[in-house]
Amino acid sequence: MAIEPKKINLTLGYSMVFEDDGDPKYNILNIMPDYGGAYLWGAYNDSTYVGPNIADSWSGYDNRLPISEYLQEQFHHWQLQFDITAFEFDQEGLAQIQASKWSGQDIIWDWQKYHSEGIRLARLLKQEAPDYRVIYVTPAEDCSGIMADRTEVLLNGELLVLD
Repeated sequence: MAIEPKKINLTLGYSMVFEDDGDPKYNILNIMPDYGGAYLWGAYNDSTYVGPNIADSWSGYDNRLPISEYLQEQFHHWQLQFDITAFEFDQEGLAQIQASKWSGQDIIWDWQKYHSEGIRLARLLKQEAPDYRVIYVTPAEDCSGIMADRTEVLLNGELLVLD
């Protein structure tokens, strides 16, 4: 199934809310795989930065976030595929060769399939955390151009490309 997000300019007014302990409450959940097990990042207001890591496969997640154990497990399996892959870059900075870090064998990496699963998980997260903006962020290793850099998942499952 092809991912076909709509492109719009989106400016929303979110205000920062603080928890009782004085820590800021994230209102944006960015989904982006990174090495070391990281897959979820918290941000505030209309930030275009992914923010600090708030959930990873190894140490869990910030327990203030409403994420089921089932969804955490799904994210773990999705992120692990990324974590065990080494992306090598050519002189132009494009990912050309992908190999498993553990086996040393070249593998065929399918960005379309990987992003489709990431979007599926983002939609599940949005259902579990409807009060948060959920944004799917394409990792820097993806030079395929098949997915926008930042795509918001709305409550109805619709995808909006962010500028």
